[in-house]
Amino acid sequence: MTTSAAEEAKPLTGASAAGAKSKEDFPPCWVKVVGCICCLLFVVFIAFYIYALNLLTGIAIDKFVIINETRVQAYIGPEMSQEKLVVDTWWPGCGIVEDISKFEETDCGSPCFSADLMKEMYAFNKAHPG
Repeated sequence: MTTSAAEEAKPLTGASAAGAKSKEDFPPCWVKVVGCICCLLFVVFIAFYIYALNLLTGIAIDKFVIINETRVQAYIGPEMSQEKLVVDTWWPGCGIVEDISKFEETDCGSPCFSADLMKEMYAFNKAHPG
C-alpha cells in the first residue's frame, strides 16, 4: 500500500483541501484584536493605579505626616494668653475669630458648638487668666 503525495496532503477530517481551514486562521483575527485591547486596557489601568497611589501617598505624607513648624507655632507665644484662647484662634466652621460677637452674629459653630458655650468659655478665661 503506497500512498501518493496528494493523498498525504488531505486533511484527516474528510474535508477537501480547498475548504479546510489552516492553523493560522485559529483564533480569528478579531479575537486577537480584542485580546490585545483587553491587555492594553489592563496595563493602562495598572499604570493609572500606580500613578494615583503615588500621588495620594505624597499628599498624605505632605499634609498629615510632615509637621510644618511655622503653622504649629502660629497661635502660641508671649502675646497669647488664656484670655485670648477663644478669640484669635481658628475654629471649625468659623475660621479665625477676632471678636467674641462673631459667634453670635454668624452662628458659625453650629451644630458642633453653640455661641453660648463660646461666651461662657470667654468669660471664664477672662475671669481666670493663666
